[in-house]
Amino acid sequence: LGTKLFDRTKTPVVITPAGQYYVQKMKQVALAEQVIREELRTMSHPMRTFVVGIGQVRGNYWLPMVLPAFCRKYPDVHIQLMQATEDIIYSGLQQQKVDLVVGAYPTAAENLVIEELMFEKVFLAASRTFEIIPPALRGQYSFQHLYQAPPERLRDIPFIAASPGNGIYPIYEEIVRSNHLRPRRIISTNNMVTGAKLTAAGLGIQILAGVIFHQVPDVDWSQMDYFIVRGMPEQRRCLAIYHPENAKLALVKDFLAIVRERVLPECQVFNKLE
Repeated sequence: LGTKLFDRTKTPVVITPAGQYYVQKMKQVALAEQVIREELRTMSHPMRTFVVGIGQVRGNYWLPMVLPAFCRKYPDVHIQLMQATEDIIYSGLQQQKVDLVVGAYPTAAENLVIEELMFEKVFLAASRTFEIIPPALRGQYSFQHLYQAPPERLRDIPFIAASPGNGIYPIYEEIVRSNHLRPRRIISTNNMVTGAKLTAAGLGIQILAGVIFHQVPDVDWSQMDYFIVRGMPEQRRCLAIYHPENAKLALVKDFLAIVRERVLPECQVFNKLE
């Protein structure tokens, strides 16, 4: 390579900055090669590869309940999971690179089948150190009974916001716009689990969905305030979307049947609306 990767004059041998850079780049090359191999396999055996687009948090919770039963029924079908932001996943569906997407997506879609799976509860959360809910009133409110926060209680407080392209980002934009908020600091992340842990650490307010409670068991949720504010919905629709002419329609239907049988009943407790 024309440069020194290891300093062998030291004991033990020490990797050089150039060596660290080389290892980092080769890991990226290996990952890219893996992606290419998956794409080639899909192209070689299109009818034997089922591509599902699902967000990281939802996928972490749903897929372990769905895939065991699905794989028993289709033991010879390859499964390719696309776990990215909603805009990337939805683009893959429109380009017919994805067989099924599950999550919160736009409903104005031509030539696509849209099935409503459930309503997902949406709320704001913050560490109690911000005192969004006055301490004297905390006993009256909970995750199931959300506090209606006056906008002035949110002013100049940091936010932990989903990145553009994430399905929750438009809700964040509307909250800030309609309540004339100017967050003192914004931390952007595509990962709701990371955001929830930062919220619990007192770094800001975050918009969360009910599924998050399954994903972050090490957070003390009792030390958080849960509330809504003007201009935000209390729920969003979780949809399944696919092409009606897809040759793998039987796989789509069976996958969704397992979701309805095994997953949705588990989600109800965290998405119940009063």
